[in-house]
Amino acid sequence: MRLNASPIARRAMRWANALGVPFAPFRVRVGRWTLHAPTVDRLAALLVMRRSIDHDPGIAIWRRLCRPGTCAIDVGANMGLYSLVAAEEVGPAGRVIAVEVDHRNADAADRSFRLADARHVRLLRIAALDRDGEVELGTRDDHAGDHQVMADDPARRRSMVPCRRLDSVIDRDLEVSAIKLDIQGAEGLALAGLEATIAANPRIAVLMEFWPAALRRCGTDPESLLRGWHARGFAAAVVETDSPRAVDLRRPGEVVAAAESRSFCDLVLARDPTTWRERAARG
Repeated sequence: MRLNASPIARRAMRWANALGVPFAPFRVRVGRWTLHAPTVDRLAALLVMRRSIDHDPGIAIWRRLCRPGTCAIDVGANMGLYSLVAAEEVGPAGRVIAVEVDHRNADAADRSFRLADARHVRLLRIAALDRDGEVELGTRDDHAGDHQVMADDPARRRSMVPCRRLDSVIDRDLEVSAIKLDIQGAEGLALAGLEATIAANPRIAVLMEFWPAALRRCGTDPESLLRGWHARGFAAAVVETDSPRAVDLRRPGEVVAAAESRSFCDLVLARDPTTWRERAARG
């Protein structure tokens, strides 16, 4: 989530987060799950989710992508909602890998997974990138959902965190049906670390935030990223409603321009476009 808040609003949220520390984590019922919020701003996000979960097109599409008995990968798990949705869809015979590097959100997600008895969810406290090692993470005191790698922002708190190529930690025997990517512009780097997984799973589908400005900040050219999907044989659609709107990856400039006109969009990608329409009755 991106916020264009004023300096006064940001200062107020920093104070609210600081004052809320003795009472955190806050618990909120969202759909069938109880989620934990580590800060006041994340509490506000959960209250919004609680009102919108039954009408959220991203959640509806994500449900369809996660096939029973397979593995779903939630990169940028935040407080764990998408991971819990995936856990329900893949069932106890399946697996969910939740990737969250921010310790506040990871702790909150872990509490939620335990409370839901989601034993088939594996939480990885790493940044998903194109290499193994460490990377600098920038976090904000006023917005615990906006943590970024390679962030050139002096207002952010900076720390070194572990990073991994997800190909190196995913069991190759797993059938991966779905990947969700929402990591503030590092999506291209994470995908570079998932090449083997994507190649080995012909029915895989990806739900991805597409934020051109943030991608460029992390060194990824958004048009080249789209061309890469086309070269792998993928089709794409913009998630606007329960029925995604197809876009032409052969014209990446148009897709980028449309996304930039509203800052960002969510894309769903698959080699078979019917993938995101399957199991519609269950969506």
